[in-house]
Amino acid sequence: MAFMKLGSRSGTFRREGNDWYCKTGLKSDITVKIGEAVFYLHKFPLVSKSGLFETLIGERTKEGEIISLLELHDFPFGVEIFELCAKFCYSFKFELNATNVIPLFCASVNLRMEEEISEGNLKVQTHKFLHNSVLKSWRSSIQALQCCHNNWIKAAKDLQILEHFVKSVAEKCLSTQQELVIQHLSWNGIQLVTPTRTGVDMGPTDTSINWWYADVATLPLPLFVAVVSQLENLGMDQESITGAVFYLAKRCIPGLNRRESSTELGRPLLVKEEQRTLVEEIEKILPFQKGTSSCKLLFGLLKNAKLLNASDATMYNLERRIGMQLHEANLEDLLIPNFSNSVNDEVMYDVGCVHRLLHHFLSMDKIISGGIQSEGINEDVQLLAINGGVHMAGSLAAAIPEYARLTCDQLYSAVDIYFKAHPWLTDPKRETLCRLIDCEKLSLEACAHAVRNNRLPLRTVVQVLFFEQLRLRRFVMDYLPLSDENPGHGHQQAGLGLGLNRDLESMQARVVQLEEECGVIHRDIERLECSRSGPGLRLGAGFGACGKRDDAVGSSTE
Repeated sequence: MAFMKLGSRSGTFRREGNDWYCKTGLKSDITVKIGEAVFYLHKFPLVSKSGLFETLIGERTKEGEIISLLELHDFPFGVEIFELCAKFCYSFKFELNATNVIPLFCASVNLRMEEEISEGNLKVQTHKFLHNSVLKSWRSSIQALQCCHNNWIKAAKDLQILEHFVKSVAEKCLSTQQELVIQHLSWNGIQLVTPTRTGVDMGPTDTSINWWYADVATLPLPLFVAVVSQLENLGMDQESITGAVFYLAKRCIPGLNRRESSTELGRPLLVKEEQRTLVEEIEKILPFQKGTSSCKLLFGLLKNAKLLNASDATMYNLERRIGMQLHEANLEDLLIPNFSNSVNDEVMYDVGCVHRLLHHFLSMDKIISGGIQSEGINEDVQLLAINGGVHMAGSLAAAIPEYARLTCDQLYSAVDIYFKAHPWLTDPKRETLCRLIDCEKLSLEACAHAVRNNRLPLRTVVQVLFFEQLRLRRFVMDYLPLSDENPGHGHQQAGLGLGLNRDLESMQARVVQLEEECGVIHRDIERLECSRSGPGLRLGAGFGACGKRDDAVGSSTE
């Protein structure tokens, strides 16, 4: 670490609790109070180096007032930094290094320790050390920024000293990434790869392209944000910037990095308020370009944002980012816990959030050729199988519009799994979910499974059979033209037509049988209701209507 020796005299301060005494053998003639700390000092050394003390003491002396106490209310840099400033006034020896040079420079400006007051004053010494030593070294620059405290970081920004550091660090990140040279050496036919960096002293030994992630992630959050913004302005690629942001997120936010704990990564876990601020800042600086961020990591940020009660703007933007690449998500990602404290909210997972994600997904031109071109996004409806509430389950399934489904096989599978997980559902609730299925968009395999599925309501099974009958009838009408148009194939087509007619008759017989069974069940229910509470409700209108449709189809095919 770069350092510089200042002062020529051997001397120090003696501390007793919050009181600091100068070991000069002379009685103190002025007391300076910094917060709770009290320094017993002498006027002459302070006035000879500091314009502020010269002004404060000189003005009161002219008015005839005896100065014995000065309180510095606008000195945010701490007791240790003021002690070093006092040592400089007394010409005591001390070390100027990367960890104290920024606050000392800011303090010299605050106390007006300038060249006009004394030649070779503290402001000149710190400024020279900053530009000649610290800014030229990667390690020293990082150490200097790491020591910036939130109490005075705003004062340092106002003096624009941090801009030099941020720009220097960003330029080193970009230049070394571009100048990373891999030299191929050959010895006895063996290729040796030796990565090297060119340019300034870098410090770290990691030779990967993104070697700077670990160092930049140790900076205070405002400075990390400033470095990332500067890198973006300098034209660094979006993937590298995203990698740096998520490197910080994995270090500080629990759950994002399952392989390593936060303490193993070198940084303790932050408190809830700090985590919320971190999540909100990370969302702001993440590149919005599609595909630069991992969908799984974005889901991790969204879940943490909900847990930490992040701002609505943060959660909305995270949902938009995920919606742009929802096709990369799997079922585990979509299991977003419901952190609502509402008594009426009984669901375990936040289906409303998944509904919004689907809305963003569909609004991002994800629909190609009339259907969603991704197997992964269709898996979202399988959330129905494990989330409670028929209304919410139906809402999620209905979030994907009909025109976006090429087939309803995935939806049928999800509804069937839901019925398996909820065997206590009543028939009306089962019918509510089955109405979401377009039986005309079921494949032959799905139809065959549905006809034998005891978990489906009888009405749905009848509808499946009805549409299968229509499909077979269309097949017969479209692919069996009159034999006189093609006499050579008339006998073969006639044989095929007889086979299809037999299938149609068999299916019609099955439909009639199901209607009869439905009628028997209907009459039994009416008889039960009449015996218990008088005349019952007429429940068979729906099935009767379905039966009439089937009769019409049967009469048309005969």
